[in-house]
Order: sequence, then C-alpha cells, then structure tokens
Amino acid sequence: MNDVPNGVTVMYFPESGMTPHYTLEQVERVSFDRLEIDGDTARIVGSLEGALMHVASMTSDPDPSDTIELSVRFDVEARREE
Repeated sequence: MNDVPNGVTVMYFPESGMTPHYTLEQVERVSFDRLEIDGDTARIVGSLEGALMHVASMTSDPDPSDTIELSVRFDVEARREE
C-alpha cells in the first residue's frame, strides 16, 4: 500500500464462519524466482513456506501445538491502482 510492502497474510477457514481458523504467524522462507516490473504492472513468481496455527476464537492467541505445514508456489500479476 502506498508503495510500501505490508508483509504476507495467509489464513485458512475450515468452516463457514470466521472462527475457528488457521493463520500464518511467521513465514519461515520466502523466495522470489522472478520479478519483472513494467510501468504500473509487475509479475512476481516464487514460493513461501511456514506453518498455519489454529485460532479457536477472535480473542484467543494462535496455538503453536496445532499447526498445518504450508508450502505454496505463486505466480502473481500485480497492477498499481490510482
């Protein structure tokens, strides 16, 4: 946002509501295989690894004893909005 990276957000909702859910609290590894910038567009290809932690309710902290390992490859075309 405003040309400043916000970080990575990954969440998994196994049921139809907001809770319980799993959230990525710490990214273990991010790598970029390709980054092409052309004016207001960019293409980003890479991978991300980490662990999603269970969150029982909106007021509870993530539970590091209940995790889902995550390994994702991504290929994104981003466009700057005015």
